[in-house]
Formats: sequence, C-alpha cells, structure tokens
Amino acid sequence: MRSRWQKEKSSFRAAGAGIWHFIRFEPHARFHFLAILSVSTIALVLKCTGVEWSLLLLSFGLVIGTEMLNTAIENLADVVQPRQDDRIRIVKDIAAGAVLFSAAVSIGIALFILLPKFAS
Repeated sequence: MRSRWQKEKSSFRAAGAGIWHFIRFEPHARFHFLAILSVSTIALVLKCTGVEWSLLLLSFGLVIGTEMLNTAIENLADVVQPRQDDRIRIVKDIAAGAVLFSAAVSIGIALFILLPKFAS
C-alpha cells in the first residue's frame, strides 16, 4: 500500500508533467509566458509595490490557469468526439472565451497599474 507521502509525490509529479507538456507543446502557452515576462520586466523597471505585484501575479495565474483548462477541455473534447459536433464546438468556444475574458481582465489590471507610473 502506498503511503500518503508517495501519493502526494505522485500527484505533484503528474501536475509538473502537465505544466511541462503545456509549455512545450502549446503555442498559446509560450505567447502568454512571453507576455508575462514583458509585463514583469516593465513592472521591475517601474518599481511596482508589493500590492501591485500581487495583483499582477494573480492576473498572470488567472490567464495561465484558464489557458491550461481550455487546453485540457479541447484535448478531452477531441477524444470524446473527433468528428465535427455543434455541442463540442460550443464547449470549446466557451472555454476559449474564458481565456479571452481572463486575458482582457489581466490586461486591464496591468494597464491600471503601469500606465500611471509612465505618467509620473
């Protein structure tokens, strides 16, 4: 019987493998991480406060998290129904919409924090 620690270790290993797969094989992941790197560089140069960094980090997590869920939903939907199906299309569209919505909110947060710093 596996110990609780072995089960936890296995879960973390699987989650890490999922993140690594996402980064390696998903073009949108690389785009989002490039955007995060760009915004983080600007935030460092502009000396953002701890609260501002917290909001930026939360928005980064929101976008990456929704993109990962969208990718998982799309991959699962393709296995469940490989042929064209309006119900699957709607599910995929909603998942993609969640990514777009979270990205728009994240951009809004970044602009709200960073634009005033450019003005001063």
